[in-house]
Amino acid sequence: MSIKNPNYKPRLSFDVREDQLLDLQRLLPTGVRRRLFEVVLDDLIGLLKESPEVIGGGLLSGRLKFTIDVKEDESGSAT
Repeated sequence: MSIKNPNYKPRLSFDVREDQLLDLQRLLPTGVRRRLFEVVLDDLIGLLKESPEVIGGGLLSGRLKFTIDVKEDESGSAT
């Protein structure tokens, strides 16, 4: 993505607790983790673009939590 280095791939790196890592390793196959985090990050960015103070502040304060919202397709099946 960089003009100076066409092979550059942006990365996001942060520390996690050991229990978080162990849970992720147990619950998600390695190949799924990257894609799942891409989807979560895209959704989070979209929410932050709409209301950064409410979303950021709410998540950091614990007053806002992720919930499950299952979308149904035209046949009524969950997608």
